[in-house]
Amino acid sequence: MSMLRHYMTTTLRNVLRQKYYAAINVAGLAIGMSCSLIIFMIVRDELSLHIRSRSGTPTSDCAVRYGDKAFNEFLLFFADSAFFKVFTCEVLEGDVNTFLTQPNTIVITDVIARKYFGDAPALGKTLEVDGTSHYMVCGVVKEFPRQSHWRFGLLTSLVSRSIPEKENWLNNSSYTYALLRKGASREQAESTFAPIVEMNVRPAVEEELGGDWKEMKGRGMYYRYRFQPLTDIHLHSRLDEEIFPSGNAATVYAFIMIAVFILLIACINFMNLITARSAHRAKEVGVRKVLGSHVPQLASLFLGEAVLFAVIAMIVGLGIIELLLPVVNDLSAKSLSLAMFVSPQMIVGVALFTVFVGVLAGSYPAFVLSSFHPAKVLKGELRRGMRSGRLRSTLVVIQFAISIALMVGTMTVYRQLQFIRARDLGFDKEQMLVVDNTWLLRENSRPM
Repeated sequence: MSMLRHYMTTTLRNVLRQKYYAAINVAGLAIGMSCSLIIFMIVRDELSLHIRSRSGTPTSDCAVRYGDKAFNEFLLFFADSAFFKVFTCEVLEGDVNTFLTQPNTIVITDVIARKYFGDAPALGKTLEVDGTSHYMVCGVVKEFPRQSHWRFGLLTSLVSRSIPEKENWLNNSSYTYALLRKGASREQAESTFAPIVEMNVRPAVEEELGGDWKEMKGRGMYYRYRFQPLTDIHLHSRLDEEIFPSGNAATVYAFIMIAVFILLIACINFMNLITARSAHRAKEVGVRKVLGSHVPQLASLFLGEAVLFAVIAMIVGLGIIELLLPVVNDLSAKSLSLAMFVSPQMIVGVALFTVFVGVLAGSYPAFVLSSFHPAKVLKGELRRGMRSGRLRSTLVVIQFAISIALMVGTMTVYRQLQFIRARDLGFDKEQMLVVDNTWLLRENSRPM
């Protein structure tokens, strides 16, 4: 403990003695760490997208009214009652066992409830949809997080719709989700489902196309259902007409690489600044070695200094993140916040990340400084200690190469966005007004 206390005292003394130099080191690390953490927050948000649905039909935007309150809603869906038997929702009002079991009933989120009813209970009240249909609120649930694969504001009972009772296996107008048994694989589900599909789809296809099923299969034609894991939908789905637009895994991986490059630039910058001033620490190293300090002890001292710099930089970096998050949320249409780091796992993760950055940034300077020969140092000869000039030059080249690549990529994306914004659309968009749902202006009218 005494040795650790001595190292901490020495480190703090060196930091306070060279305030401007320390401020430059902290600023470089803080900017790199904050940028990397912001990208991590975006990536984590993308990778945590999940699904909370079973079967339902999307609908276009619709006009919803309660009294004198009327809004256009874009998150109204039809779903069957099995939705709440398969997936767990935080119920705020009503009995989940009766949700969507009756025609003309609707389940809404707490956000929608406050929007139309304020703080009053929503259960039992009736909402008018598109001026023609009326749905009684049978339940209120907490809104799904933005990371959900899709979200709803209003969920209407599927039994409210007039659907032909005739089975039609060629009808793909609804989104259907299947819950597999624990341990079952997608391949097993598809192989089990294949004979059922053939038995039901075959006559429908032959009737629709007027051909023979086996003959069509022989010519490479097929009709099948494939299962897609829910966790693959957001980043890996290449299907048309997903409920919400899918993301792109390549974009996420690109973000990760950018974060690594930015952190690497910050660490290399720290290494070069420390080693550039190694002459100022040479006599200290020489005296310590004469007094009996060994290379591992000196390396630990310099690594401790680097970790302390990283800790201070992390504190400053969190402040930078707090300032930048509103801009980041506007640009990315997300709702990121520092609350993401409040959980014990994240606190431990941030602490390990800080130590890792400190060790990574301080490893090379610690090696250089601890390798000085005391006799040559005390005589003023630093050739042995400064033999690392070639490696430093290499680090500088790497740093500039990564910086230039990032700047070129940023400029390319910026120019592309500018081109899209300035491109001639073929019409004058100024002084133009788009009015949706004009049919609502007509009394007793129905949507076309």
